Amino acid sequence: MAKVITKPSLVTSPQKSIAFTGLKHAIFLLLLLLFQHVVSVDDHPLSDPRDRAITLQEKATLLSFKNSITSQPQAALANWNESTDVCDFEGVVCDRWRLHVVHLLLGSRLASGLLSPVLANLTSLRKLDLSNNSLTGHIPHEFSNLRHLMYLNLSKNYLDGQIPQSLASLTRLQSLDLFDNNLQGHILVEFCNLRHLTYLDLSENHLDGRIPQCLASLTGLQHLDLANNSLQGHIPVEFSNLRDLMYLNLSESNLHGQIPQSLANLTELQSLDLFDNNLQGYIPVEFCNLRHLIYLDLSENHLDGRIPQCLASLTGLQHLDLADNSLQGHIPMEFSNLRDLMYLDLSESNLDGQIPQSLANLTELQRLDLSDNNLHGHIPVEFSNLQHLQFLELSGNLLDGPIPQSLATITNLVYIDLGNNSLTGQIPASIFRNCSKLRAVDFSANDLSGEIPSDARIYLPNLHILNLYQDNLTGKLPSWLSNSSLLRQLDVGYNFLSGELPVDIVSNKTDLLYLDMSYNNFSSHHNNTDLRPFFLAISNCSKLLELEMEGLGLGGPLPQIAGSVAKTLSIILLGDNMISGPIPPSIGSLFNITLLNLSNNLLRGTIPTQIGQLLKLERLILSHNLLTGAVPAEIGNISKMGLLDLSNNRLSGEIPRSLGNLNLISEIHLQKNQLYGEIPVSLGRCMRLDKLDLSYNRLTGRIPLEMSSIAKISFNLSHNQLQGPLPIELSKMDHVQEIDLSSNNLTGVVISQLSACAELERINLSHNSLQGQLPKSFGDLRNLEALDVSFNYLAGDIPSSLNNCTSLTQLNLSYNDFNGPIPMGGVFSSFTNLSYLGNPQLCGPVVGRARFKRRRWLHLHKFLILICVGASVLAFLLAVCCVIIGIRKTQGRIFRGRGDACGGSSLVLRSSFPRITYRDLVKATGEFDQDSLIGSGSYGRVYKGVLRDGTIVAVKVLHLQAGNAAKIFNRECQVLKRIRHRNLMRIITACSRPDFKALVLPFMANGSLDSFLHSGSSELSLTQRVNICSDIAEAVAYLHHHSPVKVIHCDLKPSNVLLNDDMTALVADFGIASLVMNGGAGSTTDMGSSTANMLRGSVGYIAPEYGFGSGASTRGDVYSFGVLVLEVVTRKRPTDEMFEGGLSLPKWVKGHYNGRVERVIDASLVTAAKNQTCEARRMWEVAIGELVDLGLLCTQESPSTRPTMLDAADDLGRLKRHLSGDTSASVPSSLGMSSSTTGEDPGASISNLD
Repeated sequence: MAKVITKPSLVTSPQKSIAFTGLKHAIFLLLLLLFQHVVSVDDHPLSDPRDRAITLQEKATLLSFKNSITSQPQAALANWNESTDVCDFEGVVCDRWRLHVVHLLLGSRLASGLLSPVLANLTSLRKLDLSNNSLTGHIPHEFSNLRHLMYLNLSKNYLDGQIPQSLASLTRLQSLDLFDNNLQGHILVEFCNLRHLTYLDLSENHLDGRIPQCLASLTGLQHLDLANNSLQGHIPVEFSNLRDLMYLNLSESNLHGQIPQSLANLTELQSLDLFDNNLQGYIPVEFCNLRHLIYLDLSENHLDGRIPQCLASLTGLQHLDLADNSLQGHIPMEFSNLRDLMYLDLSESNLDGQIPQSLANLTELQRLDLSDNNLHGHIPVEFSNLQHLQFLELSGNLLDGPIPQSLATITNLVYIDLGNNSLTGQIPASIFRNCSKLRAVDFSANDLSGEIPSDARIYLPNLHILNLYQDNLTGKLPSWLSNSSLLRQLDVGYNFLSGELPVDIVSNKTDLLYLDMSYNNFSSHHNNTDLRPFFLAISNCSKLLELEMEGLGLGGPLPQIAGSVAKTLSIILLGDNMISGPIPPSIGSLFNITLLNLSNNLLRGTIPTQIGQLLKLERLILSHNLLTGAVPAEIGNISKMGLLDLSNNRLSGEIPRSLGNLNLISEIHLQKNQLYGEIPVSLGRCMRLDKLDLSYNRLTGRIPLEMSSIAKISFNLSHNQLQGPLPIELSKMDHVQEIDLSSNNLTGVVISQLSACAELERINLSHNSLQGQLPKSFGDLRNLEALDVSFNYLAGDIPSSLNNCTSLTQLNLSYNDFNGPIPMGGVFSSFTNLSYLGNPQLCGPVVGRARFKRRRWLHLHKFLILICVGASVLAFLLAVCCVIIGIRKTQGRIFRGRGDACGGSSLVLRSSFPRITYRDLVKATGEFDQDSLIGSGSYGRVYKGVLRDGTIVAVKVLHLQAGNAAKIFNRECQVLKRIRHRNLMRIITACSRPDFKALVLPFMANGSLDSFLHSGSSELSLTQRVNICSDIAEAVAYLHHHSPVKVIHCDLKPSNVLLNDDMTALVADFGIASLVMNGGAGSTTDMGSSTANMLRGSVGYIAPEYGFGSGASTRGDVYSFGVLVLEVVTRKRPTDEMFEGGLSLPKWVKGHYNGRVERVIDASLVTAAKNQTCEARRMWEVAIGELVDLGLLCTQESPSTRPTMLDAADDLGRLKRHLSGDTSASVPSSLGMSSSTTGEDPGASISNLD
C-alpha cells in the first residue's frame, strides 16, 4: 500500500488550535508589557531613585572636571550645564539605557587645564580620550577606580611626574597611550600584568631605566612604541615571544648592544623602527624572513658590515632607511626588486662603488637619498624612469661627469641636491624649465661652469632654496629669480658672477632668510660707488637672518639705511670689500645682530658708540680698516661678546676698563693700532679669555698681576713699551700655551716659576733687557716647541735640561752673553749656528764657535799626537786615491763633502770658483754676524760675505726649522742648474750639510726691486721702470717657453727681483718653483715634494685660482707679474693695510683708474711728467698708460683671458724702444690692452695736469 505523504497543516485539532492561540496571546502580552516598559523608560528615564542618583553623581563629576579646564577652543564644553542631560554633553557617550557614562571623548577639544582626579568617579567608564590637549599635572592614581576601562589615551599633553603603579590594576585595559608628555621614572614592571593589552605607546617622554623583559609576556601586543626616551640597556631578546606584534618602535632611546636576531621571529611585523640608538654589529640577515615588513628604519646607529642582499626579498617594503651607519661595500643591485619601495635612504653610510643603474627600476620611489658616501662615477641617466621621485639627494660623494639632461623629465621633483661632488659642465636649463615644482636646488661645491640658466621660460614660483656656491659659474644672476617670491635661501658665493648687485631680485623677497653672494665680481651701483640702492631693496626682506657679501670689492660708503634693514638680522658679513666712509650710527638699531664683520675695508672715522646697544652681539670684527679715535667704552656693555677684533686700524687712546665686564669674551685682538697707556687690570676679570693680542701699540707700564688669574689665556703683548720685571704670578697660568712679550723694555730675570705653566708651547722674550741665567727649570716644559730669548743680556751656561723638551724645534739664544759649552745631543743636534749668534763666549760642537779651553786638551795631548800621525798617513793614501779618481771626473762634478765640507746638493759648481766650505762661509760673513745681514724672509736669511780672494757674494742661508727647508733647497738647486739667462740670477755654488744649507750668489749692489721701490731713499725713472719690467718679462718668458726644462716660478714679487750695478733686473728665489714636464703647463713635478695642495706664492701676488686649489700654472705667474707691474707703477705694496683681504691692488687700480692715470700712479711719475716737453710728455703718457693696462690685463680673474709672458715681453720690448725714440715701435700694443681693459685712451689724462 502506497505511503501518502501529506503537507503539515497549520490548523489541526481544536485542542492544538486553542493552545496555539493562547501562546500567541501570551507572547503578545509579554511584548506589550516590554514595550510599555521601554516607553516608560523613555518618558521617565530614571524611574529607579538609585539609578537617578548615580546619573546625577556622574553629571556632577563632569561639571567639576569642566571647572578644572581653564580654556576651551570654540567653547567645546558649552553645553555642559545643569539644564542639559549628561548623556547629551559634548564628547560624552552613555550606555544604551542612558544610565552611565561609558565613553569620554575630548581629544583635541581642550586648550589647557588640570587633569583632575575627579574623573575617577566615572566608574563605568570604558573609553577615556583626553589626547592632544594642553593638560598639566600628574596622572591621578585614583584612575585605578576605573575598573571597566579598556581604552586610555592621554597623549600629547604636558603631564609630568611618574606613571602611577595603580594603572596596572586596570586589568581590562587593551590600549594605553601616554605618548608625548613629560613623564619620568621607569617603565612599570607592573604593566606586565595587563594581559589584554594590544596597544602600548609610552614614546616621547623622559622615561629612563631598562625595558622590562616581562613585557614579552604580553603576547597579545600588536603595537609597542617606547621611542624617544632616555632608556638604557639592550633590546630584550625575549621580545621574540610577541608573535602578534605588527609595530615596534624603539627609536631615539639610547639603547646599545646588537640587534637581537630573535626579532626575526616576529613574523607578523610590518614596521620596525630602531632609529638613533647606539646599536652595533651587523644588520641581521634573519630580517629577510620578515615577509610582511613594510617599514624598516635602522638609521643613525653604529651598524657595520655589508647591507644584506637578501633584504631585496622583502618585496612589500615601502620604506627603507639605513642612513648614518658605518656600513661597507656597494649598494646591492638586487634592490631593484623592491618595486613597492617609496623611500630609500642610504646616506652617510660609508658606501662606495657606483650608483646601480638598476635603481631606476624602483618606479614608485618618491625619495632617494644616497648623500655623504664615497660613491663615484656618473649619475645614471636612467633615473629619468623615476617619474614619482620628489626628493633626489646625491650630495657629498665623488660623482663626476655632467648633470644628466634626462633628470629634467622627472617633473615631480621638489628637492634636488647634487652638491659637494666633482660634477662638470653646465647646469642644464631644462631642469629649471621643466621641473616647475622645485622648492630646493643645491648644485654647490662642484666644478660646474658657464652661466646660471637664464631661459625666459623658467618659472619656479615655489622655489625656497637655491645653493650654487663654490662652483665656477660666470655671468649674471638670472632675471627669473625675481619671480621666485617665496625664496628663503640664496647662496651663490665663491663663483665668478658679475654685474651690479641684484636689486630687482631681492626687493620682493619678503620670506628671504639667508643671502650669500660672497667672493664674486659683483659691484655696487653707479660705477661701484653707491650701496644705497641695494640696502633699500634688502630692507624689504623683513625676515632676513644672514647677509653675507664678503670679498666682492664693493665700493662706496655704508649708507645710514644699513641700520634699517630687517630687525631680525643676526649675521652681517661685509668684509674684504672697498667700503669707505664712516660706520653709520644707525648700525646700533640692529638689536638682534650676533656677528658683525666689516673687516678689510676702507672704513674711516670713529667706531660709533651706538654699537654698545647691540646687546646680543657675540662677534665684532672691524679689523684692517682706517678707523681712528678711541675704542668705545660702550663695548663693555655687550655682555654676550665672545670675539672682539679691532686690529690693524689707527685707533688711539687707552684701552677702556669696561672691557673687563665682558665675562664671556674668549678673544681680544687690538694689535697694530696706536693705543697707549697701561693695560687695564680689569681684563683680569675676563675669566674665559683664551687669546689676548695687544701687540704693536704704545702701551706702557707693567704687566698687570691680575692677568695671572686667567689660567687658559695665550697672550701677545710684544712691540710695546712695557716695563718692569716679569711677574712671578704668571706661573699661576696653568693652561697658557703662548707668551709673547718680545720687543718691550722688560728688565730683571727670566723667572724660573714659568716652568709651572706645563702646557706652554711658545715663549718669546726677545728684544728686552732681561739679565741673569736661563732657568734650568725650563727643561720641565715638555710641550715647549719654540723658545726665543734673543737680544737680551742673559749670561751663564745654556741649560742642558732643555734636552728634556723633546718637542723643541725652534731655539733662538742669539745676541746674549751666554758662555761655556753648547749642550750636545738631543734636541740640540738639530740646531745650527744661527741659534747662537752673537754669543762669542760659547764653545762646543757647532762650527764657528770658540774651541774648548786649552787646559782641557792638555790631558789628551800625547794621545792626540799618535792619532794625528796615524791619521796623516791614512789621509795621504786617501788623497792619492782621490786624485786618481778626480782625474777621471769632469770638472763639473757634483760635490759630496764630509765633515766641514758642504755637500748633498745636486748643483754643478762653477769652474771659475774654488770649492767653498762651511768654514769659508763662516769666515766670509763674520760668523754670520748681524752686521752682515742684508735681508731675511720666511725661508731664510741673506748675508753679505767676502771670500778669501776678495769676491763679494751673497750667502742665502735657509731656516732649517721650517719643515720643508730641505725640499725648498733641493728644488732651488734643481731649477738653477737647468737654466741660464741674462735676467736670471746665476748661482756660484751651494753648501749643504744635515744642519746647514746655503746658496752662494753674486752680490747685487743695488739690492732688490722692493727696496728700491719702498725704501724712500731713491727714485726710479719711468724708463728704468719699463726696462726693469721688460727684463723680468724676458726672464719669465724664457722660463715658460725657452728653457730646456720649463719652469713655473710661483713666487714673483719685487723682493725676488735683484738689481745689478747697471740696474739690470735679475729674477731670483726659485724655492717653491715647479718644473713642467714635456712642456705642458698642466703637468708639474715637485722634485721630491708634493706642492699640489700648497698655496703657491706670497700674499698679495697669488693668483686667485690658487685659492680654489688649482695647480701651479704659467697663467699664475702672469698674474703675479701683473701685480708686480702695478706695484712698480703705483709704488704701493699689495700687502699694504688698505690692500689686505678682498681689496687687492689690481681691484683698487681698476676701481680708481678709468683712464686717469694720475689717480693711481706714483706721485713722482706725475711730477716728472709735468717737467717734460710736450713731445716727451705725450710719449710718457702712452708708456704709463700701457704699463697700467698691461698690469690690469695680466691680473684678470679668469686665467684664460690673461696674455702669455711671451706676449707681455714682446709688448714691453716695443714700449722700451718707444721710450728710446724708436718710431718704428708701434704703440698701443699688439695685445690691445687699452681697449680690453678700460675702453679709454691710455694716455688721456697726464696732459691735463698742468
